[in-house]
Amino acid sequence: MLADLSETSRPGSRFSSRTDLGDAMVLSLLVSALAQSGAGNFEVAEQATGLYRPVTLAWLPSNTLLIGQQYSGVIRRWKNSGGLQAQAYADLSLYAPGSFQLYPQIPPGGSQLGFNEVGFIGMCAQPGVTSNPYVYVFLTVQHTSGSPTKQQVWRLTTTTVGGVEEMTGTPTVLIDDIPSSGTQHNGGGIAFGPDGKLYVCVGENNPPGGQHSESDWRGKILRFNADGTSPTDNPWYSTGGLATAAYSKGHRNPVRLAWDPATSQLYSTEAGPVGGDELNRIDPGTDYGWPSPYGGASQAPWHEFSPAGTAFQGAPVGVCFYTGSLFDAPYSGKLFLVESKGNVSGVPAGRVVYFDVTATPSPQTCVSGLLNPIEIAQGPDGALYVTTIGFGGSTDGKLYRVGYSGGSSNVSPTASFTSTSGSVALSVDVDASASSDSDGSIAA
Repeated sequence: MLADLSETSRPGSRFSSRTDLGDAMVLSLLVSALAQSGAGNFEVAEQATGLYRPVTLAWLPSNTLLIGQQYSGVIRRWKNSGGLQAQAYADLSLYAPGSFQLYPQIPPGGSQLGFNEVGFIGMCAQPGVTSNPYVYVFLTVQHTSGSPTKQQVWRLTTTTVGGVEEMTGTPTVLIDDIPSSGTQHNGGGIAFGPDGKLYVCVGENNPPGGQHSESDWRGKILRFNADGTSPTDNPWYSTGGLATAAYSKGHRNPVRLAWDPATSQLYSTEAGPVGGDELNRIDPGTDYGWPSPYGGASQAPWHEFSPAGTAFQGAPVGVCFYTGSLFDAPYSGKLFLVESKGNVSGVPAGRVVYFDVTATPSPQTCVSGLLNPIEIAQGPDGALYVTTIGFGGSTDGKLYRVGYSGGSSNVSPTASFTSTSGSVALSVDVDASASSDSDGSIAA
């Protein structure tokens, strides 16, 4: 009889597999046979396997998806036309600018105890360019001598050779000396906002200490110009020093970022302790209060997952707003989010949910049955792409595409009527050419 993998503890780690790794071999055949399911018209299709902790995603203008692997530093390339590509975009473990290199570098099957929240944990591409964008990566680094450990943002230069995008040259250290505990609460979210600024999430490094001081980068969301300098309109710019980059403070471990396309309101997923994970609306100059209480002394969370004292539902990690046209119109502008969770009674329990941010928070299931989903990004085809880390200790990470089928029954036709003849028994022409739906067809 297979072991019951219901969770007995909840370590508060964003990138942990949340599954008893000792049972991985026993359950691998069972898990591979379990189908992921989409709610309603959502469809889930596996796109790539054999990934090693694929915790971060970024799309290039050429419709190539970059997949960042946490411990190896290898950035894989995936294309809809050819799947997972043999040639990687880059291997970050090969570089050590200023004698600082990716930390830790753990091979598949190696011990990851205490290292779930460090390594190569964030990535985004330069917006607004049509080819060869810079790629920005957030990673934990350690001096080649073994000390100290810190975090940096590197800028990578993209070159296309024979139709293949790859990093060329050496990484540029754009932002340096971001604090790191070397183990927990390092943040990792990095993204460009609609204002063209680069936002970076930094955890309080555990234990808490500097998260309420704007002059300490721990427990902050930071905001930079694309060249790594501080914008003069940051809330504490006039304070000088490190405070010039601070955008919000009082965070425990903010991990991912997304902006409402309708209002430009920033949202962030944030790791709580035992329960108390949050989805926060982020406003400049605001203190989010950690550790008193989980929700913040001066700013309550917009939504709290698994409040303290309740059963653990899943940890919010990757997040994005839907702006495509593949899904039905009611999903436009909805916030989609992955809840990372491992096996419960031998069944994968991770899911993708969505929120209407104009209403009282109420997560609705989009996809269920995922084994530790970790990241989500909208593709150029209007589908959502989700990575899972599986059991976490080997190359059982996967990439899924969340598509959509049908939808015509939800669309009201648009028609015009033109009288052609008659005064009593009226004859009309009906023109419904103005009707359309998300899958490009009209049901008769």
